[in-house]
Amino acid sequence: MKMKSARDIILAVTRFANDGNLEQASNLINTLWERDKTNAEIYILSAKIAITADLAANAHTLLNKAEILAPQSSDPKAVITAIEDLRYTISHPNARKEDYPSVQPTYESDYEAWLRDDASLPIRPLLDGEANYAVFFNPHCANTTIANWYFKRLNLIDPILLLSNVSKHENSSVISEYNSAMHKFRRTVYYESEYYRENERRYLTYVHGYSDERWYSYKFVRNPYRRLLGVYLLHMRENDTSYGVTFREFVSALSKENLLKIDMHMRPQFYSFESLTKQSFSRVLKIEEGIDNHLRTILRETGHAKNDEISIDLETRNFTQYNPSSVRCMADTNFLGEIFAERKAPNVQSFYDDHLLEMVFEMYPNDFAAYNYRFGQL
Repeated sequence: MKMKSARDIILAVTRFANDGNLEQASNLINTLWERDKTNAEIYILSAKIAITADLAANAHTLLNKAEILAPQSSDPKAVITAIEDLRYTISHPNARKEDYPSVQPTYESDYEAWLRDDASLPIRPLLDGEANYAVFFNPHCANTTIANWYFKRLNLIDPILLLSNVSKHENSSVISEYNSAMHKFRRTVYYESEYYRENERRYLTYVHGYSDERWYSYKFVRNPYRRLLGVYLLHMRENDTSYGVTFREFVSALSKENLLKIDMHMRPQFYSFESLTKQSFSRVLKIEEGIDNHLRTILRETGHAKNDEISIDLETRNFTQYNPSSVRCMADTNFLGEIFAERKAPNVQSFYDDHLLEMVFEMYPNDFAAYNYRFGQL
């Protein structure tokens, strides 16, 4: 029987998949993809087949793509519900259908839930109630630099020093201890303060359109290729070993995981609230384009350029500095601790070949699409 519409094909795919006829289902999905690669339902159906075939990593990639396309579908809530159900199926393979969680997205409160859910949000935004701006950022995306800059502006360095044994005048050898204290202050003091709660209330009121008070919002992002490589290099350096896994082995292992539930430094930078709510950013700021300039832009746009002199030395904050010279391909080379003696890694290009470029692109599709990073752009 000749199919007359995409809906007919989708129904047929569902029937074949439920009957265990994966080959027929896959063939029909290929037919659908030739027609339309922007249909979230197609990716969901493909994910179902991948799950049935015990290809969890493939299913996660397909579901990530479906999540990007959800807002464009005729019923975004139903699409998100289906995505969450399938993710639950992957993480709980022996669960019965009646054990599935009831996923009922509430769009009007999705943003608030995102702010308070540590499982989905590694770092809550920094809120300045005087200049009326919110800064969103992610782990291994200059978060230490940004937070230091922010707390200096609010003259909160002294309370942070009290949480550490660091003096204002000590050198960079104690920077790590200070930074740990700073992040502890951010999590346990700043986010719990009345100052933060009040600014959060004001900001959310503005986000939902209940206030004429103008707030600016900025999100810092990082090139996914560079960010993942930076995590790898930092992890290997902290293990203090001359032998370890290669970058290819690292990426391959990571590609099989649910990236929404792993270590926060390797989670996607894009979060569902960005497509499911009316939230939009005044600017998306790419740290590789110059973080100092971005920080000055925030002050200038919010009318606080008088504090423009506040800056952070990135060399003391970010380990992943690269030598400009070309070297042989390092993707399959065991970590060599001695090459980092001067805090300089081989250049980024030396760690990637075409296969690794494709793998990382498939792992973080939302980051590439939402923040305008191109495939292969290093």
